[in-house]
Order: sequence, then structure tokens, then C-alpha cells
Amino acid sequence: MRLTVVASHAAIINVINMFNSEYHNDYQSVSKLATLYLATPTEANATPLANVLRSVLIRWGAGKRKAPKVQTLQILEATLLNPAFHASLIGFTNGTLTNLTVIDGSFRMIGNLADEAHLLEFDKRLLSVLSNISTSLLIENTNVTYPMKVLLLLTGFMPALDSQVRKGLSSAGFVGTNVTRFIMPADMDSFQARKLTRLPFYLGECFATNQSLLTDAAAESDYPWLVDEPGRLLDVLLFMQGSTASPLFLFAPKISNWHALP
Repeated sequence: MRLTVVASHAAIINVINMFNSEYHNDYQSVSKLATLYLATPTEANATPLANVLRSVLIRWGAGKRKAPKVQTLQILEATLLNPAFHASLIGFTNGTLTNLTVIDGSFRMIGNLADEAHLLEFDKRLLSVLSNISTSLLIENTNVTYPMKVLLLLTGFMPALDSQVRKGLSSAGFVGTNVTRFIMPADMDSFQARKLTRLPFYLGECFATNQSLLTDAAAESDYPWLVDEPGRLLDVLLFMQGSTASPLFLFAPKISNWHALP
């Protein structure tokens, strides 16, 4: 099983430039402040980050329709300044996704490690940080979408599974992703949890295999900073795959239990 890029260099440039420019700007405005905060989690860095993060999440739909509301600035800042919360984010900074892969379509590897304990620890940390974001930064959240948006904004780790990205994954061949609601998983062995913890390995392998094509296209786009943002670059492209008729990715073979990787 492998996720491959089927779009041309020119097509990738085109869809990056077609993506809403305000969303590009919003992401970069948070990312710049998050980089400072992750390096030095002081009040001087957490306060402006909390302010911009809250504004961007609201612009991205938080508090509208059935989407969760965002906590107050005071709570956001206090959470960011919590040493345990900050430490939980460090494990998902930009280099993390490119360190993940799937070998022969049959088992996961982090760097050069594939032992069960190491993988289980990764799974626990990912589900834990999403749960902490859900309960600490959001109000009455039930879906994975906004916790994943926050994780993406703060660390650039992996695409956020909003409706368009889920549609893009589904059209590529990830069976069971294009669902109306992607509920926060209650336990690690649920299908939802396994989809969340296995997907980044396929994405990491895809980026590594197609790195030159993806980064060269990003470099020639209107947003060359995406070269250093693999998680966000894949997020944009999967969003656009869910929005346009032209395929960008193909996951093959198309099977229903792709998340059954050990």
C-alpha cells in the first residue's frame, strides 16, 4: 500500500496558488509565532501566539454552525505556558512527519525503529495531544477537525482532517475517511484512533518518495515557504484534491483496512 503523487509539477504549482491566499497568510502568521514559542515558551511569546491563534481559528470557522468555540485568551495563554502542554507539542514539530514511513506496505517505522513499544508510544502521544487540545483550548469539542487544525498551526505536523481534506483522502483511495463526522477517538484500538495514528506514516512515506517533485513545485509557487512545511504542503494539496476534479494523489491498492498496520 502506498500513497503516490500523480499530478505534474505544473499542476502542483497551480493548485498551491489556487488555494485561498488568506488561509496561506493565516497559517504563516501563526506558524511564525509558534516557532518562537516552541523554542522559548515564555509569556512574551505565548501571549501574541494565543491572540493570533484564537483569531485564526475563529476565521477558520470555530464557533460557527456545529463547530466548537475557542477558549478565552486567558485560558489559551495559560495552557500554552503549561510546561506539560508545551512538551507534548515538541514531539510533533516539522521534522516529525518526514521521520515516519511504511515499509513494504506492511509495517510502520519511525526513523530506523520499528519496535512495538516505540510505535505504541507515538500513538499514545498523538492521541493524547489531540485530546489535550480538545479539552484545554476548545469548548464542547467532539470531532478531530479543530484539535488537528490547532496541532497543524502550532507544529506543522500533519494535515488537519476537515471535510475537504477527508474528501481528498477518500478520492485518493483511503476508504472510510469521507465521513460526515470524525469523532475524537475514545480508545486507542478504535477504527478512528487507528486511522489517526496510521495515516501520518503513509503521508511521511509519500513525502519522502516524492520530495523533489513536491518541494520543487512549492519553491516555484507563490508560497515558497511551503518547502519547509511538509505537513502543511500535504494539507493544502489534499484539501485541493477534495475541492477539484483533477487528482493529485493515488493510494493503491485501495483497501478498506489500510489502517490495520501493526
